Amino acid sequence: MLSALLALALVLVSEAPRASESPTEVVRATISAVLDIARRDGPDAVQRTEALAVVRRHFDFESMSRRVLATHWAGALPAERARFVELFTELLTRSYWRKIAKYRGAPVEYVSERIREGRYATVATLVQTDQARVPVDYRLQRTDRGWQAYDVAIEQVSLVRNYRGSFQDIVRKEGVAALLTQLEAKVAALPP
Repeated sequence: MLSALLALALVLVSEAPRASESPTEVVRATISAVLDIARRDGPDAVQRTEALAVVRRHFDFESMSRRVLATHWAGALPAERARFVELFTELLTRSYWRKIAKYRGAPVEYVSERIREGRYATVATLVQTDQARVPVDYRLQRTDRGWQAYDVAIEQVSLVRNYRGSFQDIVRKEGVAALLTQLEAKVAALPP
């Protein structure tokens, strides 16, 4: 346990933001750190916790959540917003950790970087799997914590748009509270 805590502390220190980092450098460092964690031997729960610490540093889950709920964000109570961010973050990290662990050896090619208005960036990558080269675009925004991702598009399918489409109908018909109940059930059903 002590070694896991020490490893986590080292990851957190090594992931401290540098104002001069480009969006591509942030994406490259984040992917590298998460894949290094996935390659290590050890309990999956410890690896996931370490990887989540890295991802939380470079992903703006609140901004993702706002974009997913779109116009319904303003109508949600502050407690509902906070709970949605918590559940949505847990849903994403649990769902995608297993996928990341599967591709821990897949090479990543950094194709391009596009910065708009000095505040927004897209970093295009290609992940080479056994079957294909999969385009993965990271959309980032400059925050007071440095460049942070607010969306990921895999084969041009936006994570934010995909979840927004799934969740909007529920919120329109049943409200934010019903969506939270459904998210709690989905998260509870996922492996830790």
